[in-house]
Amino acid sequence: MSSAARRTTSESTKSTLAPQPTSSARSHFLPAVVEREINRLENITSVRVLSTGGEIDEIHVIAPRKAAPKKIVRNIETLLLVRFGVRVDHRRVSIVQVDDAPEALPHRNRPRLERLTHADGVVRLSLAVEDTVISGEAQVTAENGELEASGRAVIHATEQFLASPGTLRLLASRILEMSEHRVALVLIHWCDANYDEFLLGASFVQDDPLNAMAQATLDAINHHLAQVTAQD
Repeated sequence: MSSAARRTTSESTKSTLAPQPTSSARSHFLPAVVEREINRLENITSVRVLSTGGEIDEIHVIAPRKAAPKKIVRNIETLLLVRFGVRVDHRRVSIVQVDDAPEALPHRNRPRLERLTHADGVVRLSLAVEDTVISGEAQVTAENGELEASGRAVIHATEQFLASPGTLRLLASRILEMSEHRVALVLIHWCDANYDEFLLGASFVQDDPLNAMAQATLDAINHHLAQVTAQD
């Protein structure tokens, strides 16, 4: 075999063995999870992420007029790359700035899960808001299992915090397998004299599914809660 032929064969073999990029090698994420992370950034009042699953199509942001739009976009681009491995073109981020956009409630002031127990057919938990601790509980029934009880216990505590019983209703709770990850999902209806909205929350399941469902319920509630408390 000539040297030219050997060289061609060798190059062909290297090309075959080398890893080839494929269109299926995409990042998978939930828009609700991305929205939760973006909402933690400075000067974000509200955000909606539109996605086809592996790509982010559009990001719509409401921010105070005093905020610098370019900085908001850069922060979002960095967050998506570091946390989700996703690169997004800045032209896919649209920002609306308004004078009366409420300041988001600082993350440290939002209800956070402190403790959760399940005993004697009752899920009990404590939520902390700064120095205040609020307890909530929900009965586990044959119709409504442990996971739903965990979400309803969060709702019970939140409604005490708002002093508005009956405002929140848990419509559905699920744990799904997504790209080798277990994800807790919850759908909540927030309805009172001023609001009528459906809220979606998500949280990765680490060790305890009940804890994950409680976190998903908080995820659904917290950003909307920030806007409500900012307007009060």
